[in-house]
Amino acid sequence: MNSIFFAIQATYSHVQLAVFKNSTCIEIIDNFQAKASSHLVTLAETTLQKNSLTLQDLDFLAVDKGPGAFTSLRVALATVNGIAFTRTISLVGVDGLDALVFDAEQAKKQSVTLALLNAYGNDVYYAIKKPTVGLYEKGCKKIDVLLAELQEHTKNEPIVITGNAYSLHKALIHETLTSAHIVHHEQATASAKAIGILALEQKDLTFRIEPNYLKSQYFAIRHPQLSAPHS
Repeated sequence: MNSIFFAIQATYSHVQLAVFKNSTCIEIIDNFQAKASSHLVTLAETTLQKNSLTLQDLDFLAVDKGPGAFTSLRVALATVNGIAFTRTISLVGVDGLDALVFDAEQAKKQSVTLALLNAYGNDVYYAIKKPTVGLYEKGCKKIDVLLAELQEHTKNEPIVITGNAYSLHKALIHETLTSAHIVHHEQATASAKAIGILALEQKDLTFRIEPNYLKSQYFAIRHPQLSAPHS
Protein backbone atom coordinates (compact mmCIF):
# COMPACT_ATOMS: atom_id res chain seq x y z
CA MET A 1 0.00 0.00 0.00
CA ASN A 2 1.70 3.23 -1.17
CA SER A 3 0.28 6.08 0.84
CA ILE A 4 0.66 9.15 3.02
CA PHE A 5 -1.11 8.86 6.34
CA PHE A 6 -1.14 9.83 10.01
CA ALA A 7 -1.03 7.30 12.87
CA ILE A 8 -2.50 8.52 16.14
CA GLN A 9 -2.19 7.55 19.79
CA ALA A 10 -4.28 9.71 22.13
CA THR A 11 -4.64 9.42 25.91
CA TYR A 12 -5.69 11.91 28.58
CA SER A 13 -2.16 13.25 29.10
CA HIS A 14 -0.37 12.40 25.86
CA VAL A 15 -1.05 12.61 22.15
CA GLN A 16 1.46 11.17 19.72
CA LEU A 17 1.12 11.60 15.98
CA ALA A 18 3.32 9.78 13.45
CA VAL A 19 3.58 10.88 9.83
CA PHE A 20 4.07 8.07 7.31
CA LYS A 21 5.05 8.20 3.68
CA ASN A 22 4.53 4.70 2.31
CA SER A 23 5.97 2.37 4.96
CA THR A 24 8.42 4.92 6.38
CA CYS A 25 7.69 6.96 9.49
CA ILE A 26 9.16 10.37 8.67
CA GLU A 27 8.18 12.29 11.80
CA ILE A 28 6.78 11.77 15.29
CA ILE A 29 5.14 14.63 17.21
CA ASP A 30 4.31 14.49 20.93
CA ASN A 31 1.98 16.63 23.00
CA PHE A 32 2.09 16.20 26.79
CA GLN A 33 -0.56 18.07 28.76
CA ALA A 34 -3.77 17.56 30.68
CA LYS A 35 -6.71 16.70 28.42
CA ALA A 36 -4.23 16.19 25.59
CA SER A 37 -6.70 14.19 23.50
CA SER A 38 -8.85 17.33 23.14
CA HIS A 39 -5.95 18.99 21.28
CA LEU A 40 -5.76 16.29 18.62
CA VAL A 41 -7.25 18.41 15.81
CA THR A 42 -4.92 21.33 16.51
CA LEU A 43 -1.90 19.03 16.56
CA ALA A 44 -2.96 17.43 13.26
CA GLU A 45 -3.44 20.83 11.60
CA THR A 46 -0.02 22.03 12.77
CA THR A 47 1.62 18.83 11.52
CA LEU A 48 -0.09 19.14 8.12
CA GLN A 49 1.16 22.70 7.71
CA LYS A 50 4.68 21.75 8.77
CA ASN A 51 4.83 19.02 6.12
CA SER A 52 3.09 21.11 3.40
CA LEU A 53 0.12 18.76 3.39
CA THR A 54 -3.65 19.06 3.60
CA LEU A 55 -6.17 16.54 4.87
CA GLN A 56 -7.00 15.72 1.25
CA ASP A 57 -3.39 14.56 0.76
CA LEU A 58 -3.84 11.85 3.37
CA ASP A 59 -4.91 8.39 2.21
CA PHE A 60 -6.15 7.43 5.66
CA LEU A 61 -5.82 7.93 9.40
CA ALA A 62 -4.71 5.07 11.65
CA VAL A 63 -5.69 5.17 15.32
CA ASP A 64 -5.52 3.07 18.48
CA LYS A 65 -9.07 1.78 18.91
CA GLY A 66 -8.50 0.41 22.40
CA PRO A 67 -8.86 -1.16 24.82
CA GLY A 68 -8.11 1.75 27.10
CA ALA A 69 -9.49 4.38 29.45
CA PHE A 70 -13.13 4.88 28.49
CA THR A 71 -13.30 8.68 28.31
CA SER A 72 -9.97 9.29 26.56
CA LEU A 73 -10.67 6.52 24.06
CA ARG A 74 -14.15 7.86 23.34
CA VAL A 75 -12.85 11.42 22.82
CA ALA A 76 -10.07 10.30 20.48
CA LEU A 77 -12.29 8.08 18.35
CA ALA A 78 -15.09 10.65 18.22
CA THR A 79 -12.57 13.20 16.94
CA VAL A 80 -11.13 10.87 14.32
CA ASN A 81 -14.56 9.67 13.22
CA GLY A 82 -15.65 13.30 12.87
CA ILE A 83 -12.66 14.11 10.65
CA ALA A 84 -13.37 11.04 8.52
CA PHE A 85 -17.04 11.99 8.12
CA THR A 86 -16.54 15.67 7.27
CA ARG A 87 -13.49 15.23 5.02
CA THR A 88 -14.25 11.76 3.59
CA ILE A 89 -10.99 10.26 4.79
CA SER A 90 -10.67 6.52 5.40
CA LEU A 91 -9.73 5.12 8.80
CA VAL A 92 -7.88 2.07 10.09
CA GLY A 93 -8.41 1.01 13.69
CA VAL A 94 -5.56 -0.87 15.34
CA ASP A 95 -5.84 -2.90 18.53
CA GLY A 96 -3.73 -1.12 21.15
CA LEU A 97 -2.65 -4.37 22.80
CA ASP A 98 -1.36 -5.73 19.49
CA ALA A 99 0.65 -2.54 18.91
CA LEU A 100 2.00 -2.54 22.48
CA VAL A 101 3.22 -6.12 22.09
CA PHE A 102 4.81 -5.14 18.76
CA ASP A 103 6.68 -2.26 20.42
CA ALA A 104 8.00 -4.48 23.21
CA GLU A 105 9.14 -7.17 20.78
CA GLN A 106 11.11 -4.66 18.73
CA ALA A 107 12.89 -3.42 21.85
CA LYS A 108 13.52 -6.63 23.77
CA LYS A 109 13.65 -10.14 22.34
CA GLN A 110 12.44 -12.66 24.93
CA SER A 111 10.45 -15.88 24.87
CA VAL A 112 7.27 -14.36 26.36
CA THR A 113 5.81 -10.87 25.96
CA LEU A 114 3.04 -9.60 28.23
CA ALA A 115 1.23 -6.31 27.63
CA LEU A 116 -0.82 -4.98 30.54
CA LEU A 117 -3.19 -1.99 30.42
CA ASN A 118 -5.10 -0.68 33.41
CA ALA A 119 -8.79 -1.61 33.26
CA TYR A 120 -9.49 -0.30 36.78
CA GLY A 121 -10.94 -2.18 39.74
CA ASN A 122 -7.93 -4.56 39.78
CA ASP A 123 -8.77 -5.63 36.23
CA VAL A 124 -6.24 -5.51 33.41
CA TYR A 125 -6.48 -5.69 29.66
CA TYR A 126 -3.78 -8.12 28.64
CA ALA A 127 -2.09 -9.71 25.67
CA ILE A 128 0.32 -12.62 25.96
CA LYS A 129 2.57 -13.71 23.13
CA LYS A 130 4.64 -16.88 23.33
CA PRO A 131 6.03 -17.57 19.83
CA THR A 132 7.68 -20.86 20.79
CA VAL A 133 4.27 -22.53 21.07
CA GLY A 134 2.30 -20.26 18.71
CA LEU A 135 0.38 -18.63 21.55
CA TYR A 136 -1.30 -15.25 21.29
CA GLU A 137 -4.01 -14.58 23.87
CA LYS A 138 -5.72 -11.38 24.91
CA GLY A 139 -8.68 -10.31 26.99
CA CYS A 140 -9.56 -8.83 30.39
CA LYS A 141 -8.99 -10.48 33.77
CA LYS A 142 -8.42 -9.76 37.42
CA ILE A 143 -4.71 -9.14 37.82
CA ASP A 144 -4.27 -11.78 40.53
CA VAL A 145 -6.01 -14.44 38.41
CA LEU A 146 -3.89 -13.63 35.36
CA LEU A 147 -0.64 -13.66 37.32
CA ALA A 148 -1.50 -16.99 38.97
CA GLU A 149 -2.03 -18.52 35.54
CA LEU A 150 1.24 -17.07 34.27
CA GLN A 151 3.17 -18.37 37.29
CA GLU A 152 1.91 -21.86 36.50
CA HIS A 153 2.74 -21.80 32.80
CA THR A 154 5.82 -19.57 32.39
CA LYS A 155 8.21 -21.06 34.92
CA ASN A 156 11.90 -20.23 34.49
CA GLU A 157 11.23 -18.23 31.32
CA PRO A 158 12.28 -14.64 30.54
CA ILE A 159 9.16 -12.52 30.24
CA VAL A 160 8.95 -8.93 28.98
CA ILE A 161 6.18 -6.93 30.64
CA THR A 162 5.00 -3.61 29.25
CA GLY A 163 2.06 -1.24 29.57
CA ASN A 164 0.68 1.23 32.09
CA ALA A 165 -0.62 -1.45 34.47
CA TYR A 166 2.91 -2.68 35.28
CA SER A 167 3.71 0.17 37.69
CA LEU A 168 0.24 -0.07 39.22
CA HIS A 169 0.64 -3.79 40.03
CA LYS A 170 4.45 -4.01 40.21
CA ALA A 171 4.62 -5.42 43.73
CA LEU A 172 2.05 -8.13 43.05
CA ILE A 173 3.71 -9.03 39.74
CA HIS A 174 7.08 -9.65 41.36
CA GLU A 175 5.55 -11.40 44.39
CA THR A 176 3.62 -13.81 42.14
CA LEU A 177 5.94 -14.46 39.20
CA THR A 178 8.78 -15.66 41.41
CA SER A 179 10.01 -18.28 38.95
CA ALA A 180 10.12 -16.01 35.90
CA HIS A 181 12.89 -13.64 34.87
CA ILE A 182 11.00 -10.36 34.45
CA VAL A 183 12.25 -7.71 32.04
CA HIS A 184 10.34 -4.44 32.21
CA HIS A 185 9.86 -2.52 28.95
CA GLU A 186 8.95 0.94 30.18
CA GLN A 187 6.12 2.09 27.94
CA ALA A 188 2.62 3.10 29.00
CA THR A 189 0.70 2.61 25.74
CA ALA A 190 1.42 1.66 22.14
CA SER A 191 3.44 4.08 20.05
CA ALA A 192 1.93 5.88 17.07
CA LYS A 193 4.69 4.34 14.96
CA ALA A 194 3.60 0.80 15.87
CA ILE A 195 -0.01 1.73 15.14
CA GLY A 196 1.00 2.94 11.68
CA ILE A 197 3.03 -0.17 10.88
CA LEU A 198 0.21 -2.51 11.91
CA ALA A 199 -2.33 -0.40 10.02
CA LEU A 200 -0.39 -0.98 6.80
CA GLU A 201 -0.51 -4.72 7.43
CA GLN A 202 -4.28 -4.71 8.06
CA LYS A 203 -5.39 -2.65 5.06
CA ASP A 204 -9.02 -2.75 6.27
CA LEU A 205 -10.30 0.76 5.56
CA THR A 206 -13.50 2.11 7.05
CA PHE A 207 -15.16 5.47 7.75
CA ARG A 208 -16.11 4.78 11.36
CA ILE A 209 -14.25 3.05 14.18
CA GLU A 210 -15.98 1.59 17.21
CA PRO A 211 -14.00 1.40 20.46
CA ASN A 212 -12.67 -1.98 21.48
CA TYR A 213 -14.14 -2.54 24.96
CA LEU A 214 -12.84 -5.83 26.31
CA LYS A 215 -13.84 -5.33 29.91
CA SER A 216 -17.58 -5.78 29.43
CA GLN A 217 -17.02 -9.03 27.53
CA TYR A 218 -14.57 -10.88 29.79
CA PHE A 219 -13.41 -13.22 27.12
CA ALA A 220 -10.04 -14.33 25.78
CA ILE A 221 -9.11 -14.56 22.12
CA ARG A 222 -6.84 -17.48 21.37
CA HIS A 223 -4.98 -18.72 18.34
CA PRO A 224 -7.34 -21.17 16.58
CA GLN A 225 -4.70 -23.92 16.55
CA LEU A 226 -4.30 -23.96 20.31
CA SER A 227 -6.12 -26.50 22.39
CA ALA A 228 -5.13 -24.85 25.68
CA PRO A 229 -4.31 -21.28 26.68
CA HIS A 230 -0.79 -22.07 27.87
CA SER A 231 1.78 -24.78 27.62
